[in-house]
Amino acid sequence: MALSGAGAAVAARVHLASPSVRALVGTSLGSLPGFLLPFALSWRLHAGRLTDAYFLSFAVATFVATILSNVFEVNMIPAAASRMRSGGDSLVAFVRTTIRHSLTIATVAYVPTAIAGIIIVNTRQTWTESQKHLCIILIFIFGIYILATAVTSILDGTLYALKQFFIPTLSQCLRTLLPLVFITVTERNEFGVIFTASLLVGGELLRALCLIKLLRTKARHIQGDGSAAPPSRLLAASVPLALSLMIVTASPVVDKIVASPLGPGSVTVLELAEKVFFVPVMAMSSSVILVAGSRWVARSQGEPNALARDFNRVLKRLIALSILAAVIVGAATTVATVVSGTRFLGLHASQFRVLVLILVAGLPGAVIITQGARLMTALQRTRLLPLFAVSAFGVNLAGDVVGAHYFGVDGIAWASTLFRYVNAGLYLWTCAMLLRTIAAVATPQSARTPFLLR
Repeated sequence: MALSGAGAAVAARVHLASPSVRALVGTSLGSLPGFLLPFALSWRLHAGRLTDAYFLSFAVATFVATILSNVFEVNMIPAAASRMRSGGDSLVAFVRTTIRHSLTIATVAYVPTAIAGIIIVNTRQTWTESQKHLCIILIFIFGIYILATAVTSILDGTLYALKQFFIPTLSQCLRTLLPLVFITVTERNEFGVIFTASLLVGGELLRALCLIKLLRTKARHIQGDGSAAPPSRLLAASVPLALSLMIVTASPVVDKIVASPLGPGSVTVLELAEKVFFVPVMAMSSSVILVAGSRWVARSQGEPNALARDFNRVLKRLIALSILAAVIVGAATTVATVVSGTRFLGLHASQFRVLVLILVAGLPGAVIITQGARLMTALQRTRLLPLFAVSAFGVNLAGDVVGAHYFGVDGIAWASTLFRYVNAGLYLWTCAMLLRTIAAVATPQSARTPFLLR
């Protein structure tokens, strides 16, 4: 009884907190198992070709999953908000139809990606035939994971439109809890890797079922005004963002492809260093930026000057937070790897430490990119996103090849950090113009006022 009372008290505090805090708490708790799983897998299987096969195949799947989840989540928020005016039944019917379409899109998107992944795996001359075979099996298993994430992304975006930020973000833990629970009995062979991948897929399917139940419960309380459902602009708004994400998301995959010939464990150490880097990025994008993006949709229509001030306030806050996060993550990683000695969870400690320090140096650039893309999506001004993505991809690819040749895995990390700052500059410039243009429509004289960082 005491435990249940304490749990209820915690839930009550979270419910009363601001949307940003609820999203941050949910994301932090929900992402923790996902953060731990790669390290647990590296510890259990030892960093080598088994883990390289797992992380390379998962990177291929994540390439598609990241694109779909971002596009569906972001664009489902305004689409679901418009549909709610017609009532809860109309919203549920719209979500059901969108899920069917999303499954088709996910299948069409993953088939060529999987084929490309198989071709890349077969060109790895330093890998044995059994290692290549394992990686190909994993690519097919993660195909089911792609379909599951397409469904959960639609549900996430819909629930965000209903101001439900805690449960959807918290439920992310379900996808990795199953493989973590069974990590100590996972065999140190190819079957153990396949077993872990299968449990990950099962966890995401379980998450989808939980979100469907939550949506049905919340939809019962939605009272529409009787107006006809507006036509959906989900596809039109999604295409430019999808093209942009397709190119940007390819960069981590390219990183691992370039790293794969550099020796056993190269893909694994790069994957785990990037996992550490993305923890603060995810925390800020799933809390401050997520809630701010929903707020900007409304302010762009009625409060253009307030929109500019809000954007600047959030920008300054995120830059400060990202710098603080970089210092904390870098210091924590340094202490952990120094204390552990030459090896850290099966990895070469000093190599892992250097990679993390290089990557976290790009944290401010990463959050600026995320905030800028969210503003452009909120304003439905996404045509330039593919162009930005092409420039970033080109910088990253060239940097990967040159960096890997001269500095090995460290050079790949430096290329990632460089391309983030190049892209961040493009986003700041574009957002400044967008804010001036919107403000000029309402008050022409304000067009001469610099908005960014004033």
